[in-house]
Amino acid sequence: MAKPERRRPTPLQWLGYCFGRALPDSMRSWVLNDLTGKHAVPRHVVRSLVPWLPFIVGAWFVPGEWWIGGAVSALISGLALQFAFYLMPMSRRGKLTQHGLPYNEAMDQGFW
Repeated sequence: MAKPERRRPTPLQWLGYCFGRALPDSMRSWVLNDLTGKHAVPRHVVRSLVPWLPFIVGAWFVPGEWWIGGAVSALISGLALQFAFYLMPMSRRGKLTQHGLPYNEAMDQGFW
C-alpha cells in the first residue's frame, strides 16, 4: 500500500526549507500559504532566524562577563532581523519561483 502524500513538511524538511532547500511538489499549496497567506511576515521572520541560531547561541560562550555574550547575541539578533525584513520580498520571490509557483510584483504591495 502506498503512503499518502504529506501536506505539511516534517520538522527535518522544514529545517531544510529554512536553509533554502525545495520541498516536494505535493507541498506546493503549503508553500504558497506559507509565503503569501495570513501571518506570512511572522513566519518569514522565524524562518529567517533559524540559520542564525547557532551564532546567537554560540555568542553566549564567548569568554568574559555574562553581559558580553548577551551583547554579542543581541547584535547578531538585530542584524538577523534587519536582514529578514530587508530581504523579505527577494526571499519570497526566490522561494515561489523555486517551487514553480507564480510570482506577481503586486504580491509585495501592501504586504506589510
